[in-house]
Amino acid sequence: MKTIFTFITIVSFQVLFSQNMSKTETINYINNNLSRNSISVDEQGYISISRVGKFHYSDIELGWYPFSTFQVQFKCINNIECIDNPNYNTSYETRYSNLARLFFDDKEQYRRVLNAFDYLFKKLRSENARKSNNDPFSPENYRK
Repeated sequence: MKTIFTFITIVSFQVLFSQNMSKTETINYINNNLSRNSISVDEQGYISISRVGKFHYSDIELGWYPFSTFQVQFKCINNIECIDNPNYNTSYETRYSNLARLFFDDKEQYRRVLNAFDYLFKKLRSENARKSNNDPFSPENYRK
């Protein structure tokens, strides 16, 4: 009986004190930590980062460069050019690329933003899975 009580207490503390941010809160957090850029996410899952590009979250995997100058990288899956580059030079660049980067001088800020983007991508994947299937007990929607 004591073991069950201890288990319930530990689980309830984890649920009560764990962070669970909404998509909007996560976007606001990222924007507050970006000095030269801002992001927006539309209802279809397209992410737009000023001066970096626009892409759909499902076409991207996160990458990083953990040395100075620190980078959060957005890499196209399957090496296709899926990032719409708003600042391309028409004389020698194409409009689409397969890599976009955010640069940071501060290592802690870089790590916070990388974690926030990872959380945002997971949130978008989860949200999209629920939208495509209205069955509350399907594997995508059922939370154990």
